Amino acid sequence: MKSDSSFKNPLLKFFVLTFVIFLVLFGMTGASLALNAPAAVPTILQIVCAWSPTFAFLILFPKLFPGQSLKTFLKQQFAPKVSASQVLGIIGLQLLVLVCVAAAMALSQRVSFLSVWNITPSVIFLGFLNAVIRGPLGEELGWRGYAQNHLQKRHSPLVSSLIVGVVWGFWHTPLWIVTSGYAGIELLEYAGLFVVGLIAISVIMTFFYGKTKNLILPILIHLLLNYLGSLVNGDGLQTMLYTSLFYVIVAVILVLAAPKRFLQQPETAAVAEAE
Repeated sequence: MKSDSSFKNPLLKFFVLTFVIFLVLFGMTGASLALNAPAAVPTILQIVCAWSPTFAFLILFPKLFPGQSLKTFLKQQFAPKVSASQVLGIIGLQLLVLVCVAAAMALSQRVSFLSVWNITPSVIFLGFLNAVIRGPLGEELGWRGYAQNHLQKRHSPLVSSLIVGVVWGFWHTPLWIVTSGYAGIELLEYAGLFVVGLIAISVIMTFFYGKTKNLILPILIHLLLNYLGSLVNGDGLQTMLYTSLFYVIVAVILVLAAPKRFLQQPETAAVAEAE
């Protein structure tokens, strides 16, 4: 998967194009709402917005990987074997975070543990479908499949995951402003917690994805992040605080438990891969 060295600043072009496509689609979504378009129109546009990293990658693909077919590239992203232990580890870890978030919210609100859950048939089934078709499938080919791997040619996995996490977080800026319901200091707090949480998630993704390079793992983590978060009912800022806090704790534990996996330099990784 060699990229064309004559294509200058490919990662910057990818980031910029991703933001531009997202802003255009986001603007179209707002316009459809202002024009009282049928409910299905803004809903579809919101879903399409989440696919902007994939759209940007597909547009740039011929320049990023000249001479390689897109079909071959996509097959490579899902070809490595994924073990059951990895999948179960991801599910167990994120369920643990969910329980911790719910427990923290119950304690802070001085209510029963069961009262903070938002579990209804519509949330369980429609929420899951919604979580699948938005971020997980639409974003990870761009963020992890391309950006993460490109950065790791020059940086350690940890540094690469931090960079992707920051960009990934700020890519959501319009959503904070429009959909969070906060303004002023509260909006800044929400945005800060959001970015910190996504940086932590990016580090966690790197831990699992770095071993197999199969995109199904970051997609699963992203899916569970979106879906499980909808099962807890509470103030958005408080939920974001506890969610980010526990994911940061998990990320720090993983880095401390497997420093070689995170701090491996590109040259070392290339030698290990060759062997």
